[in-house]
Amino acid sequence: MADGVADVVAALETIEHLENPWAFVRRLRALAKPGAWVIVTTPNQMSALSVLTLLVKRRFSAFQDPQYPAHRTALLECDLERAAREAGLEPAEWAYSLHGRVPLTPWHYPLALARCFPRALSDNLMLLASGRLKITDFGLADQRYLGDGVVTGYGRINGRLVYVYSQDFTVFGGSLSETHAAKICKVMDLAMKTGAPVDRGLRGLRP
Repeated sequence: MADGVADVVAALETIEHLENPWAFVRRLRALAKPGAWVIVTTPNQMSALSVLTLLVKRRFSAFQDPQYPAHRTALLECDLERAAREAGLEPAEWAYSLHGRVPLTPWHYPLALARCFPRALSDNLMLLASGRLKITDFGLADQRYLGDGVVTGYGRINGRLVYVYSQDFTVFGGSLSETHAAKICKVMDLAMKTGAPVDRGLRGLRP
């Protein structure tokens, strides 16, 4: 398959069999179009079964001697996230199989219980990531700014907690990029959690 043509690239229960998962994720990214989705599934090393097995046998449950050398590389969520970001992907969502075996038994947890504790009671996990869309038209690739086009923060006005953000109109005319939107949404999420208002600096930043 040629590079940069796929709308969705999926690797199901594959990455744990490889010696170099970082190179594998880079290859998945190369196959995907800008903005396409990349899906990776692997055993969940932080399930209750896997953690208990690690404590008792000093190996994750899916990486015991009978599974070797077929299962070579045990990856945590943080490992997958680092590999994705280094490959130019943006992790968007984690999902869990909601199908986990009860330790020392052939039985599985009830679905209703697994939904309450998905990370602990799922044998497998899935990373959904997107390829970053980079625009280089109109000479944008040559423009660099030693700063950021939006500043966010919080403080108190008349004793009341307030979250604020302000865009700098001198950086690309104050246009909204993916990174800018993520910072602003973060402030809005925090405001919703605390019940605080959000104020926008309409006049932009001043030196």
